[in-house]
Amino acid sequence: MFKIFNKYFKTNEDSEEDFSEKDKIIEEKQNPMDQLMVLKSDKKKVDNKIKKLEDKIESNNLKVSEAYENHQQNIKKNDPTYKLKNSLAKDKVNFNDVWESEQQHWEIENKIYKLNNKLLEKIDLLKDDSYRLLESIQKIEDEIIYKKIKSKKNLFDSDAYRNKFLLEVSKGKFIDQAKLQGYVPAAEFLILLNKYENESSVEKFIEQEPSVVNKGKNEVFVLLTEGKFSYDIKESSLIFDEGIHYEKIEKKFNDLTVNEIKQKDLENNEFVEHIYESGEVFERINLKNKFIKLHKNEVDELIVWEKIKNKYETGYYESDEERLIRDSKAEESLDKKLKSSYFINNTLPLYKSFYSKIKNEIIEEEFYEDKKKHLIKEFWLNAEVDYKKSKNGDITQIKPCFYGHTSSKNEYKYVFNRPNFSYDKETYRVYQCENGNEEKFYGWHLTTQLEKNENSDYESY
Repeated sequence: MFKIFNKYFKTNEDSEEDFSEKDKIIEEKQNPMDQLMVLKSDKKKVDNKIKKLEDKIESNNLKVSEAYENHQQNIKKNDPTYKLKNSLAKDKVNFNDVWESEQQHWEIENKIYKLNNKLLEKIDLLKDDSYRLLESIQKIEDEIIYKKIKSKKNLFDSDAYRNKFLLEVSKGKFIDQAKLQGYVPAAEFLILLNKYENESSVEKFIEQEPSVVNKGKNEVFVLLTEGKFSYDIKESSLIFDEGIHYEKIEKKFNDLTVNEIKQKDLENNEFVEHIYESGEVFERINLKNKFIKLHKNEVDELIVWEKIKNKYETGYYESDEERLIRDSKAEESLDKKLKSSYFINNTLPLYKSFYSKIKNEIIEEEFYEDKKKHLIKEFWLNAEVDYKKSKNGDITQIKPCFYGHTSSKNEYKYVFNRPNFSYDKETYRVYQCENGNEEKFYGWHLTTQLEKNENSDYESY
């Protein structure tokens, strides 16, 4: 069966090689993995030749550009205005110089044009060889894979369906592609409108655009105003910083209705389950990973299979690298949520008790990064909080203060809730804990600087 590979190896630049020996080697290598290695090696050689020829064309085009630029410079230097402003310039040119540079440019361009055409013809032949080799590689890979798995024959196993699906997977879900462009299914838009505004806004919108209540096959898209939204594809979340703005109602996105897009995503989900549970996904990934150095198109293929694997396991179309990054961010986010929860339940009450005369809103403003999400500012999550109580249980001093003031030893300073507490007046002085605004201060600090600083009454020492 492998005699057909003979024509695959006969590239434009290998025509004088003796291919019969290579055919013999392939036929003798009955192990599919060995056959695969030979084919991959030859494809790499062909692709490298293509790359060299493409680089040669780029280099040739650069020569044409340089000749053109030289001619343009001569035109500029021959201009009377240039000569007047640069009377002492050593690089003056005359009309003959301009004419010669123009002739040189056209000669180089014509020569390069002919040369590049010949190179492009060679590239086309080599690309044909590369494509045939790729088909052979994929055929052997399929044989290796299907021997290891038991796959039921159905619609999912047709080449046409599989190829279409794999192309779609590389782009992600259809609905995500639509939302990235601002196309939102009407039913979802109404929910968002109610969330960001109110029921009254929803009712007014329906009066203005009655088609948004259509369901099933007749559901429409609401096209958002460009630049007024963002879409987090990982969280499947639309974000509006300045309220919801829309342009118009659309029936289709890329010739697909809302219902058709939902159906396509559903079919693709079923296909993901089919090829994952058959074991094909793991076999494909393992087979690719057996080769240390992968060509770019093989890396792209590997990423597609990783996306299928991760879609089944996590619900996200993402490569393994993207999954690691997302998991890392998720761990950081979870860690922050846990720390914030602990701070809110155990530490924040201490500060509220200490600053009992200050409104809760002001106190919480100093601590919360996002009150709706119950997230505390990073500073407070990392700060080591300490406090002291009086005999009756009241907190009399706590650190850090609102502004994180530190001593000369770079240690957080205690803040006191009243100025008339007991301290060594010969060693310390009391000053207000504020941040450049004497009308807004929260407690008092001690400092060893007995003389008041002229520039600042809150600077730490």
